[in-house]
Amino acid sequence: VAYCWRPTCISMQLSVLIIFCGYAAVCALPKRNLQSISFSSIGTGSSNWARNRAELIASAKTNKSPARTKSPAEITVKLTFAALIACQGALQHGFATGGLNCPQISICKDLGISPSSIYWSSIVSIWCVGGLLGAKASSGIADARGRRALLSVSGVVCAISGALQFLAGIRATSHPIASFWLLLGARLISGAGCGAATVGVPLYLGELAPVSVRGTFGSLNQLAICTGILGAQLCGASMQAFTSLSWGYLLGLPAVIGLLQLAALPFVPESPRWLMAKGFDAQAEASLRLLRPATHNVVAELAELKADALAAKAQPSASTTMVSLLADKSLRLPLLIAAVMTIGQQWSGINAVFFYSTSFFAAAGLANPVLGSLLASAVNLAAIIVATPLMEVFGRKRLLLSGVGGMLFSALALTVVLMLKAVGASFVALLDTASILCVLLFVTAFEIGPGPIPWQIGGEIFPEGPRAAAMAAAASLNWLCNAAIGLSFPAMSQRLGVFSFLPFCGVLTFWLRFTSRYVPETKGKSLAQIQLEFAAISDARQ
Repeated sequence: VAYCWRPTCISMQLSVLIIFCGYAAVCALPKRNLQSISFSSIGTGSSNWARNRAELIASAKTNKSPARTKSPAEITVKLTFAALIACQGALQHGFATGGLNCPQISICKDLGISPSSIYWSSIVSIWCVGGLLGAKASSGIADARGRRALLSVSGVVCAISGALQFLAGIRATSHPIASFWLLLGARLISGAGCGAATVGVPLYLGELAPVSVRGTFGSLNQLAICTGILGAQLCGASMQAFTSLSWGYLLGLPAVIGLLQLAALPFVPESPRWLMAKGFDAQAEASLRLLRPATHNVVAELAELKADALAAKAQPSASTTMVSLLADKSLRLPLLIAAVMTIGQQWSGINAVFFYSTSFFAAAGLANPVLGSLLASAVNLAAIIVATPLMEVFGRKRLLLSGVGGMLFSALALTVVLMLKAVGASFVALLDTASILCVLLFVTAFEIGPGPIPWQIGGEIFPEGPRAAAMAAAASLNWLCNAAIGLSFPAMSQRLGVFSFLPFCGVLTFWLRFTSRYVPETKGKSLAQIQLEFAAISDARQ
């Protein structure tokens, strides 16, 4: 603890400096001069607010949006409880991400395989295949059966995978071949459950929270993922150090988490927005009154939900096929933004850091590389805890720009440090410390914006009708990019050597440029306001 304390303090101080510089740079950017858009100018009832783009933009320029009042009382106990139960799916995601790190040697020894063999790579990578399948199938469940049903399916699948992994662990020494195939199948099932959670959790949180705290609640998804990663690593390290239990007990914990989530889900309400979209007006009102405080204007929010539902039904994009999504010109920019967010998040280099953190810290001279991985995960969790309340202070776009800029700075600094080590600089110990600090800064900057925002932005930029299908498509792309970087980084690292992070710098540079030009600020804006701003941006670029 004494060894880790000093680098952690320095990294947090430097991260504050990077965030401040990024914030100053964002403030210096030219403003877009888009006026606030009044929901009252859109109309309610059966009128379709997306019917005439030029007319809507003209009305937006002549109307001022009424100031929204933000009150801490909008966050009720029942709303918080529903969000925490939903986040168990994201917790499963994080646990599955970090669960194999500590017991890797024990698993390979019991199964009779090498950590560098194709068998171990299959156990690790098949999880992404399952995630892709789960994300692909999630939109149909979310649209037909509801957001809560999708969370239930995710919980059941993750619980089954945990039980199978437990069986594989306790039978590994006596039946290694059968346990290998059982673990392989369990990892595939785990990926399917986590893939469904990557769609269901952000979708549910985005539709549950009031506009004034939507960003904060959206960040809970990433907070739960980070908690799961650190929790899995701490549990694995503790079990190895203090017990003689099989690794099956560690990998079986998702079964307990899934069962607890299933037991609690009947006590949380369905998404009021989904209920209204399906015509269950009375149930939507009951759900909304359960989530909001007694002083909240439920009637006004119900009218807004009703208007959005009617507009979604009038849209030709209400079809949920990928072809129909691409055919709708009004959705092309949101789809492009979601795709760039997904690719930028996965190809920013963050997965390379976490997938191979142990070997990196070993090369940096740490006596116990596992402690280095735990330190990185702890900094990761601390950063997202700090960033969560900032969503409603600085907004999504500024935090995203600050985070991407911080990651770019850290990656370039890390490349310089590795180059100095390669040429045989005399101050090797100082360079080792600097490389560790660069990694911690990289992780901290990731959680400032690039970590949480891509998951939650889909619930803010897409209309009601195609929202689930569009988020499922983005999640599928996320899993594809995740698998690609996990499989390609070892070869890329071997070929590029000290310049391994330069491709990530290219991705981060493009992401920074794209965000500053095309991504609108969504803080404190209704769905209708965001759609009209997209229309204005699209027309300005034509």
